[in-house]
Amino acid sequence: MTAAPPPRDSALDALGFAVGVLRKPGFLWAPIAFTVLFTLPLLGIGTPYPPGFDTTPSIFGPQPQPAFTSQAEFEAYFASFAPWFVAFFVIAIVLGPVAGAVIYRLALQYIEGEAPRPFAPGIVNLAWRFFLQTLAILLLVILGSIALALISGLTVAVLGAGVGVLTFLVLGFVLVAVLELRLGLAPVFLLWGAGPIEAIDKSWAITRGHVRRVFRWFVVIGVLIAALSAAVSGVIATVFSAVDLAFVGQLVGTVIVAPLGVVQSIGVVLLARLLSNPIPPATPPEGLPDWMKPRGPGEEPPNAPSG
Repeated sequence: MTAAPPPRDSALDALGFAVGVLRKPGFLWAPIAFTVLFTLPLLGIGTPYPPGFDTTPSIFGPQPQPAFTSQAEFEAYFASFAPWFVAFFVIAIVLGPVAGAVIYRLALQYIEGEAPRPFAPGIVNLAWRFFLQTLAILLLVILGSIALALISGLTVAVLGAGVGVLTFLVLGFVLVAVLELRLGLAPVFLLWGAGPIEAIDKSWAITRGHVRRVFRWFVVIGVLIAALSAAVSGVIATVFSAVDLAFVGQLVGTVIVAPLGVVQSIGVVLLARLLSNPIPPATPPEGLPDWMKPRGPGEEPPNAPSG
């Protein structure tokens, strides 16, 4: 297996290298397995309707629309789905950090030309640090949201509801963009051995002065991965919809595009490498030798080299 080439400031080149991972099954089976586990709660939606309904919801075909005759039936119907949503939430909390750790580790192994070992020793520690970092970033989001709410409340009181809502939306977009661009490389520093808070600090520091470059890479990688995912999932969903299995098609499409998460992670790691090891500027050509430089008035010509 060939390691990644030296860093270049080209997201397209990075993706061109990253898509090669799709030809190596050893890097793909773990992301697919995690996606299957995440979708298992959805496969359990076969619970009978609450009292008063004589049909059973199923993922294997179009569903009848229940006709609620009372508030109790309405509440009971949606309560019947609660166990599956709880199961999905628990699986995401437990397996989400493990999946993130595995995908980033596979990305690094591919970049360094190593054999795929998604569950090599140390994966539990890495997953724990992923979990703690997620909590830290979530705390930052909550604090930022509280600050936005206070600012918007003051704006509403002074300038009216319309301006207050607009202020909240604009500042919210700015907050999300700043956190994404400045902290988007934090998982890579976890991969390189940093602690959760240290990784956040390193990501913030390394992106300082490079926000436009990070934005360009994230947009190129995100748009292309999203477009490819949508195209593949759309084709699969269309095929299954033709036989009245639209929901199954959505699940199958999600599983098939799961390995694209490794491709995206490879691009993020390559960007972190680029910012950590900046490309040195091209060496300017040396000046003309003294004997070839033009002479000023009254200057003696230097001696040309002999031979």
